[in-house]
Amino acid sequence: MRHLSSLLAVAAVALSAGTAFASEDLCTGTGPQKTADEVKAQYEAQGYKIKKFGTEDGCFEIKGTDAAGKKVEMYVSPWTGETVKTKTY
Repeated sequence: MRHLSSLLAVAAVALSAGTAFASEDLCTGTGPQKTADEVKAQYEAQGYKIKKFGTEDGCFEIKGTDAAGKKVEMYVSPWTGETVKTKTY
């Protein structure tokens, strides 16, 4: 019986952790949002070369290279135009 309750406890923790990550949006806000064209222009003016542009987790998602030529994946708030998360490769 002790083994079964341990297994159930582990399963409950695993399920709740997965749910928390899946439902979390990186970008939230209210009010008017910037358009995709405005955000693209903003980052291109900073030297980014955009190869893919889309939406994910409530954010604009940009994949391309930064001004130094490094590969980058960024998540940008559609309300502020600010980067909320960046990965460089």
